[in-house]
Amino acid sequence: GAAESLRQGIGMRKGLGVTGKFVGLVSVLAAMVVAALAPLTIYLAHGAQARLVDVVASALSEERAHQEKLLHQGLVRKAESLGNAIGRAAGELMANYDFETLRQIAESCARDPDIGGIAILDSEGAILAGGKAKSSEAEVIRQEILNKGQAVGAIEIALDLAPLRQNAAEVRGRGDVLVARTKAAISAFQASRGLPVT
Repeated sequence: GAAESLRQGIGMRKGLGVTGKFVGLVSVLAAMVVAALAPLTIYLAHGAQARLVDVVASALSEERAHQEKLLHQGLVRKAESLGNAIGRAAGELMANYDFETLRQIAESCARDPDIGGIAILDSEGAILAGGKAKSSEAEVIRQEILNKGQAVGAIEIALDLAPLRQNAAEVRGRGDVLVARTKAAISAFQASRGLPVT
């Protein structure tokens, strides 16, 4: 029934995850901007070249921050959606004492690379399935489990933000390296032409 289709839907969410897609997208964007910028900056006036690289570096930094914010919002929406889906099935499963299916659902969700932990709790807060977050950097999304309009428990989904922050730092580092290389290339070009090096 509903629990089986939920398990199959959750199983389809495996793969790179949102974090992997974010890292790839930002890396490609940064490389494209710097690659397009390099030939242009070589032909600009020597003083304007360095200023232009700084402007692009600032724009890249702003874009990375914006992408990180969008990614975080996407992860929260994903957890809320997952919590709603599990909550609808869990109420019926709890009423039927089907704790094995609850355990299977929690284990399936926990395999998602964006999920740091999942706990299905009864009305007194005891864990029926799953467990608490594996990371202290997790953000917990909590939703009630209802059965016939009555709250019978809750589901807590922990989003592990440590990989997101680590990947964002790596992307920032790669962008800084690209900017530094571009500045070095400009300085080398200026020196080779006898221009003042900026």
